[in-house]
Amino acid sequence: MGRKGSIYYRAHSYHTKVPPEGIARLIEHYTDPGDWVLDPFCGSGMTGVASLMSGRQGLLSDLSPAAVHIANNYVTPIDPALFASSAATLLTQQSSLERFLYGTPCTSCRGGAVIEYTVWSDVFACPTCATEIVFWLGGVDATTGAVAPTIHCSGCGADWAKRSLRWSTSVPVLQSVRCATCRKRWQEPISDAARARGQSFDADSIPHWHPTTPFEPSRE
Repeated sequence: MGRKGSIYYRAHSYHTKVPPEGIARLIEHYTDPGDWVLDPFCGSGMTGVASLMSGRQGLLSDLSPAAVHIANNYVTPIDPALFASSAATLLTQQSSLERFLYGTPCTSCRGGAVIEYTVWSDVFACPTCATEIVFWLGGVDATTGAVAPTIHCSGCGADWAKRSLRWSTSVPVLQSVRCATCRKRWQEPISDAARARGQSFDADSIPHWHPTTPFEPSRE
């Protein structure tokens, strides 16, 4: 049904994503070349990509503005050479900002390393004593990655099922790092200094337009 390592699938992350190669097989089975294919819940737009791959026309829609933005950019024709040169220019212009935001010293060669991604954990409030419970620390086995059926509260000693807890906030707990010098890759817990540095970024004002509508309590 298509591999998750294809260039189309990996171009942008999105939850519930399906490789377009798998969708294309269904489109080719049930439609003819030139037909229109409707996907009213298009998500990242993989049905649109699959339609183009199959010689069909896609009609995509979604309630999520983020989904529409991602899907639209997936299926809009571009000049590859212009895109490559523009991307290179943008990366060069923003290299100092990238180092400032994501740069960190390599633990082996002390060269310049980059934080590739950060894992965030939900934080819940204990219903009994209101102690903050970091789910990553209390509900996930660091060795196996298994999720525990209950989470222990260090404040009152009670054990809780996740669904019984009230979500409070999210905090960074783990970062994946790559060194550009020695090519080493590793993961490490977020230090207090790194967490404080990230919070300092949040305190800075953003000089450009950005969405300011807050997420609803469901965070969906």
